[in-house]
Amino acid sequence: MKRFLLSAVFVSVCLAVFSSCPAFATTHTVNQVLLSFDPATLVVSRGDTVEWNWSAGIHTVTSGTGFADPNVGALFDAPLDSANNFTYVFFDTVGAYPYHCTPHQLDGMTGTIVVVGDTTDITQVGLSFNPANVNIKQGDTVRWSWTAGPHTVTSGTGFADPNQGALFSAPLDSANTTVLYTFSDTLGVYPFHCIPHELDGMTGTVTVEANPFTGVAGPSGPVDPIERESTWSDLKALFR
Repeated sequence: MKRFLLSAVFVSVCLAVFSSCPAFATTHTVNQVLLSFDPATLVVSRGDTVEWNWSAGIHTVTSGTGFADPNVGALFDAPLDSANNFTYVFFDTVGAYPYHCTPHQLDGMTGTIVVVGDTTDITQVGLSFNPANVNIKQGDTVRWSWTAGPHTVTSGTGFADPNQGALFSAPLDSANTTVLYTFSDTLGVYPFHCIPHELDGMTGTVTVEANPFTGVAGPSGPVDPIERESTWSDLKALFR
């Protein structure tokens, strides 16, 4: 049976890893190993914490692709050295967040954090969707699953809606047992229905809400503020 994919999720494997209902926030670890970050690419959920652990040398954890990035350091820019590990809570917007070490970016000391949304399940049961109405966060994915009969998953209120199917319209049947759509658009209520059974009340809504998280950065342990400021100022002066 094939899967009908309506909207590509940023990293295809993410749906297999982060499925079902929203998970509890998790802390992930990235280790500095010589002139690299391990793992170099890390997939997390919104609201998860990433902790970078130091092992040797003088480094930074700086958002952006490198010195040529006009937004370099806009999200976070912190030392990673004997006095400072670094933590960051990844927030509302799903997508890829590149980062690097300022003094060693040309040595390939770079990494990427991929932030994915949650997946909410809706099951076709007879001539209804269960649950019919769901609330999700912006960037989350809804997965409709088939059980029996020929159906569709179509955006809009029904055949009288001039925008029927404008966002998505896909078969949900024995050959297409799953329909996926990632709601990365404007916040609000998105009605959907089954085309052959809309008059039988086979309808539903997806309400897309704002995300509750904001990015929070900081050291993972107590650091002397005077020592940290002087060390970090000296380091930035050397490489910028």
